Amino acid sequence: ILFAVPAVLLHKGGDLSKSFGGNVVGVLRSLQLYTVGGLVGFNQVVDDPSVFPEWLSLRFFFALARAVGFGVEVPLVVLPFTATPAPTNVYTIYGSYFADFGWVGIVTIMLAHGYFLTMLFQSAVRRRPEAVILFGLAVAWLLMSSATDGFLTSMSYWIQALGFTMTVYHWPLLSR
Repeated sequence: ILFAVPAVLLHKGGDLSKSFGGNVVGVLRSLQLYTVGGLVGFNQVVDDPSVFPEWLSLRFFFALARAVGFGVEVPLVVLPFTATPAPTNVYTIYGSYFADFGWVGIVTIMLAHGYFLTMLFQSAVRRRPEAVILFGLAVAWLLMSSATDGFLTSMSYWIQALGFTMTVYHWPLLSR
């Protein structure tokens, strides 16, 4: 239900003008595309890494450099479409890492993700409230990793989430 309602409202496999059965079929096809289509899309990147914008995984740093006045191009977030056989721009979490850094980059970055998520989990187990919230967000992005990278390319999101949770849970302590 959490996936189906937005899929129908955003026309991602469904449409309010379709019948219930038509929406069920469309939403299931969309779910299939987002869960397993990324692997097919990633295979396209392995075959030809140039289909990806250069340095997409470091997009945050390019955007930051541009914001402070450097004349750099910021990689586009919307990825090119490929056939899976249905057209999609879903490439898994590995797509940008492979295009930018190859297999060694994937292994290194995923080990770093594992390390940081383990540290976050351990903090959450110790009942640090900000860690509980951030770990919950991280689990949501892990569930989406079959479709996209929600970690390195979304660095701005994580900085904002960290800043917000730290402010909420530590501001009262600072005012004492």
